[in-house]
Amino acid sequence: MLTQEQLNHYQTFGFVILRNLFTPEEIETLQAEFDRAAERAAKFVPFDGTQRQSVYFNGQDGPFFVSLTEDPRFVDVAEQMYDDEVFATGPASCTRFINPGTKWHPDTINCNQSGVGFVFFLQPVRADHGALRVLPGSHRNPWHDELREIRIKQKLGGEHPIRKALGGIENVPSFACGADPCDVVAFEVRLWHASWGGFKDRRLCRVSFYNGPKTPEEMEATRWQLLGNQPKNYTGTPWDDPALFPDGWRANPGGHPKRQRWIDQMRDIREATTGLRMEMTGMDGTLVPEAGQATYSRNQIEEALADLPVYGER
Repeated sequence: MLTQEQLNHYQTFGFVILRNLFTPEEIETLQAEFDRAAERAAKFVPFDGTQRQSVYFNGQDGPFFVSLTEDPRFVDVAEQMYDDEVFATGPASCTRFINPGTKWHPDTINCNQSGVGFVFFLQPVRADHGALRVLPGSHRNPWHDELREIRIKQKLGGEHPIRKALGGIENVPSFACGADPCDVVAFEVRLWHASWGGFKDRRLCRVSFYNGPKTPEEMEATRWQLLGNQPKNYTGTPWDDPALFPDGWRANPGGHPKRQRWIDQMRDIREATTGLRMEMTGMDGTLVPEAGQATYSRNQIEEALADLPVYGER
């Protein structure tokens, strides 16, 4: 659990670094499970350093990774942050990055949707060597939406607008979360973040929890976020296809009651009717009242999401 000082830091600045959350033995286990999951992916598409690759862990090659959503060091802290109203969004994942930097962005399309991402790297990262950079306090308005306005006005074309306007990722005043593999950075999904000085095969692992929606605005924003997270098919990531690997997290083969409650909750949110709808502007969404379109057809959802760029970079 967080100390009161850590909780205050998270609520005020939108992030907190949890030092030495993992033991050296646990890091060895995580490294070994990553290697096995990477072998699974390599049977379909070998990683050659030219394109980033993400993999979700399953019970066969990553049982410890899969267990992290129920690990008290993650779920209890997430519940502490959001008054027990959270749900895990899926299994732990790991992305192998290849780029020297990732642009400034939040991990949500609308400020009405909130939650926490726990990220850790399987290699040491520093300010000039791939560490997560954050803009402290940018999870709160008005600053959060002011940054979105920059992006909308620039229409997301060409060079990234915040980089273009402010002179580069590395020149924006920010806090760099240098970390070793045993450390975990917890950050609000609304917090603007980026990275700089990345290197090929930088391995970022993540466990995510969303705050349970309580208002129509929160419900609709969370619904769209879940729809955007859900793959239409597994053509690009066949190594994660539940038809090929049926013992995945969402199948809940161990019958975990809390996990099943999360799975059911996500289904209910995706099917919810709120009297609102989301208007998409590139990577951003604005909620507008239009009760007649509160229940979307499948074609409407797929058409809108087809125009939505990848917003989950880091």
